[in-house]
Order: sequence, then structure tokens, then C-alpha cells
Amino acid sequence: MKPSYYNLNIPYKNNLIIYNCLTGSLIFKKGRRIDNLFSKDVFLLKNQGIMIEDRVDEKTIFKVLFESYKYNNTELEFVVIPTYSCNLNCKYCYEGEKLSKSMDKPTAKSIIKFIKKTVLAKNSQSFSLRFYGGEPMVNGEIVFYFLEKMNQFIKQNRIRYSVSIVSNGTLFNHKIIKKLKRYPITLAITLNGPKSIHDRNRPFLSGKGTYDQIIKNLLEIKKQNISAYVCINIDKRAYSHVEELLDSLVAVKLNELPLNFGIILPIRNACNYPYPASIKLLPKLWQMAVNKGFKMALGMGLPHSFSYCKQLTANGYTIDPEGKLYSCIALPLDNFLDGEIDSRGNATMSYNYYKWLARDPLKIDKCRVCKILPLCCGGCPLVLKNIKLDKPACYLKENIIKTRIKLYLKQNFPERFTQLRVA
Repeated sequence: MKPSYYNLNIPYKNNLIIYNCLTGSLIFKKGRRIDNLFSKDVFLLKNQGIMIEDRVDEKTIFKVLFESYKYNNTELEFVVIPTYSCNLNCKYCYEGEKLSKSMDKPTAKSIIKFIKKTVLAKNSQSFSLRFYGGEPMVNGEIVFYFLEKMNQFIKQNRIRYSVSIVSNGTLFNHKIIKKLKRYPITLAITLNGPKSIHDRNRPFLSGKGTYDQIIKNLLEIKKQNISAYVCINIDKRAYSHVEELLDSLVAVKLNELPLNFGIILPIRNACNYPYPASIKLLPKLWQMAVNKGFKMALGMGLPHSFSYCKQLTANGYTIDPEGKLYSCIALPLDNFLDGEIDSRGNATMSYNYYKWLARDPLKIDKCRVCKILPLCCGGCPLVLKNIKLDKPACYLKENIIKTRIKLYLKQNFPERFTQLRVA
């Protein structure tokens, strides 16, 4: 018997916390040695994938699980961009004046047909629908059109689904918030620092600040008991003011909403995954937020998946206002086009789609010897210059995974892990 190559060991007092990246198992072992085991311990650890037989090559197991997950139809994800337009003038926005298209109803109907056909053809048990922009609520009529049609569809077919809207939070008035209560929805509302920083970086088109309006809307969202979390987008300037923002949120009891941190990048601020320049900041931010009574959102359960992002599988679709398909929210450019949806809801896929799916981290030397390969799977190609699918994107570091595990333990077993330091 031998320990799994994919074990991450976290010493705690005189004991050991062991997390296995391949199986997702997490155990607490008395003592810091794993080689002095009783027979009952060996059986348990073998069952959890923490100890394996000498003859086992775990890369073979990873290969099967990785490919299985990539083509697993159980749950699908559709990211819909109803508009590239926005009611703000953010200094760091990648879209600027280049993209301003909005989805019309005929295109929405075609996309809805595509979603229905895809879910039924793949016999999926559930799917998620995520709205992104621009500011999705600038085209709120189309958002609600989608929600109503999807509600009818799931009732007729007994399929589970969830909805999320990534928003700047300025357009959620009382009427809209009450209307949203009809749907299984989660709102992700973005802030960029305390009032002075946020208003400078994220003003209305008129130049007026947006911070007060967003806080007002967040309080109403919380009052109406709608699922929501706050995403704090940070850059080097905003980082030093994060504690001031957290204290402001605590003062109005918005620390009762989950929290996440996103990093503003020179590429595109399209997701909340960590990147090289920001990776060292995250543990300190997480610890600071937890100390002030916040719970972390977005995957603060155990970090286990066989893909870095759903959009890197055959079951993640990003759809723009014209019904064009891309591999990522941050790639609305013709040279990254994956396909197009026609008026009947059928999609014609391009060669880009197959190149993206064919990426194999086991063919990347650095990935083959990485202990967190089952979690990272080669990382996001988007952050690599010219999107090199045959290169590793090494920004999801071992210390970040260990920090997330510690956060998980402190949030779910606070009495047992009171002295466990996160960062």
C-alpha cells in the first residue's frame, strides 16, 4: 500500500487533515504519520482513496474520470448574455464602446428552443441558466421572458433548474425584486470597494456614484429573502480599502449575505477564479472576511471537480445577444466562435469547439506531475497569451486549495477547528 499522490496534508496541532484531490475525500487523522496504521485504518483510507495499492497508476483513473465528467450530461450550464449594453461607465470595463448589442425576442425564442432541445436530447436531470452582460437587467424584458419560458418547460418535463444573474445591482427596484421571487434565482451583486473607491470606478453614465443605490437594493433583496451574494471586485488600488468596505457592510448587517472576491484583470472580468497577480491576496481577504462574520460564497464547500470550469466541458454553453456560441463569457470575438444557433434552435458548431474540448492536461508535462491536477485540470486557457491550449495555466496553487479546505472546516465545524488558522 502507498499514500495517494493526490493527497494534500494539513498539520493541525499534533494531528493531520488529509484531503484527496482525486476522490474529494477529507479525513482527520490523529497523529502526523500515515505509515503507522491499524488494519481498520487501512480499510477506511483505501476506501477513501487516500491509501492505494502499489500497482495503481492514479493518472489512469484521472483520465477516465476527467473524460467522463467532460461529457457527462447530468447537469448542463447555459450562460446567456441578453445585452452588452450597460448603465454604468466602469473604468476597467473590457467592453467599453465596442460592444452594445442587445438580444431581441426572435433571437431569444431561438435560444430557448436550443436550450430545450439540448436538455431533452441529452436527457439531463438539471441545468443552470446564468445571465451575464453588459448589465443583464438593461434588457430585463428578455431576462423575464427567459425565466417564464424556462419555468413552463421544467414544470412540463419535471427537470430541475437554477438561475443566477451577475449584475451591478443598480436596477433592482422593489417591483423587480418581488417579481424575481417567482423563480429559483440567485443574484450576484458587484461592489468595487468602499463608497469613495466604488463611485469613482463604477459611476452611472451620468457620472453620478452608484454605491448608495446598490446598498439600498441589497437591503431590499435581503428583506425579500432572495438568494444573493456580494462579489467584491478588487484591483491593487481597491485591495488596501477592502477592510473599510467590509466594515461598512457589517454596519448595515449585509455581512449576513455570502461574500466572494473577484479580481479585475487586463483581460476580461468575466469570472471569479484566481489569477497569478492576485493569488497571494486571496487567503488574506478570505481570512479578513471570515473574521468579520461573513460566509464565503461560490464553492466554499470542498473544492472537487474534474474541470476548472463548466465552459471547458461539452455541457457548458455561452450564448451572446445574436445567438452565437462561445467557449467562455470573455470570448465574444469571431475568431473564438464555437457555433451559431438558427431560428429552429439548432446549433452548427465550428472547429474551435472541438479544439477546445480536445484539450488534454495529461499531455502537458507540468500538469502530469501536479498534485492538484484533478482540481485544476490544466487551468483556464484564457489567461494564457493567445489562448494556448497545449500549455498549463498554473494559477490555482496548492496553498489556495488548502486555504479553502481550512475555510470549509472553520465554517462547518467551528467548535472543533477554532484554532485552525486560514492564512
